[in-house]
Amino acid sequence: MTIRNATVTFLMLLAGCSGAGAQPNTPATESGEQSSGSESASESGESAAPSSEKEKPASSGESKDTAASVDDVRTVLQLVIDDDSLDPFLHLDQPGRFPLAVSGPNLPDGLTKSTKPVKIVEGTGSKKEPVLAFTKIEVEGKHATVQYRYDIEGVRGSATLDKKEHGWELTRSKVVEH
Repeated sequence: MTIRNATVTFLMLLAGCSGAGAQPNTPATESGEQSSGSESASESGESAAPSSEKEKPASSGESKDTAASVDDVRTVLQLVIDDDSLDPFLHLDQPGRFPLAVSGPNLPDGLTKSTKPVKIVEGTGSKKEPVLAFTKIEVEGKHATVQYRYDIEGVRGSATLDKKEHGWELTRSKVVEH
């Protein structure tokens, strides 16, 4: 029993250190009480490790075996949306372009541009529709790659981001007209 309690405690610590901020849903934590660790997860009927697909979606685009947290994907995309090299092409002051419309696979909620929430739309836009279309979103560990296009302005872009000790940072960005 001591080995099982130690294993459960280790799994709970591991889940707590993952950065997702999730705690296992045990009766003690749901009621706001602190768990003493003396009751194992299997005895309470709950899983020892949190399992929330919404917290760790797979990277979009070129799918890999590793998964990124929703917060990491959101932060990475927000940095790309706020990239100074993209701003001159968005023309948010023109009719129909504000708030910014974006599309792409598995986009998280909570993205903003110029203090307004972005509109997440279906489709990829066209030369007549102002939609920033994310074509590749790949977040793996401490490295991310994002590709996009903005057909109404005839541009394509890519960004490379790295997670450093202070957080995610846009390390390379390229926007080209095509």
